[in-house]
Amino acid sequence: AVVSTQSTGSTPFLSCSPVYPGSEAGCVFFRSSTMNAVELNKVLEATVSVDIVALQAAQNFLESAANSNPEHLLVELSNFLSNAAQSENVRKAAAIQLKNCLTSKDDNVKAQYQQRWLSFDANNKLGIKNNILRTLGTESSHPSNAAQCVAAIAQIELPLNQWPDLIQILVTNCTSPNSPDPLKEACIEALGYIVE
Repeated sequence: AVVSTQSTGSTPFLSCSPVYPGSEAGCVFFRSSTMNAVELNKVLEATVSVDIVALQAAQNFLESAANSNPEHLLVELSNFLSNAAQSENVRKAAAIQLKNCLTSKDDNVKAQYQQRWLSFDANNKLGIKNNILRTLGTESSHPSNAAQCVAAIAQIELPLNQWPDLIQILVTNCTSPNSPDPLKEACIEALGYIVE
């Protein structure tokens, strides 16, 4: 495929395989300012691709989206994560990207991500948290990626008393006789990650 350098002022995401409708010269361009669910789905699929060009383009797109509109990106990633109709690969990729936008092994970057999260609109934060909690127990992969996302937010909010009911929610899900085993396991994992 020929790589075009056309731009309309926003950072393009470029995928050269496979060819999708609307592509130019075998490549698809995604503009971070006009990201929609179909485009993000393709990007998330590309993050698990063996095609190095597609993988790198997907990572570049996600970095650009995280820098230009992180709040919107995290809302969308949480929507993908909580949607059981999505493929397991896409849900897992969404969880990994979501977690990576919330925490880092580098203390300076982690502090920046925490401040960024705290600056988000309260309703968007609540929606993201609810999506993640709804995902617990619905994943087919283990360990639970959603549990890691819960822990990443908990590590930001619990010290500030901003998610006071989280531990009780997780404990109730673990101990309720009505909770299915996958939910219990995911909640136990989330508690484990929180106390690490």
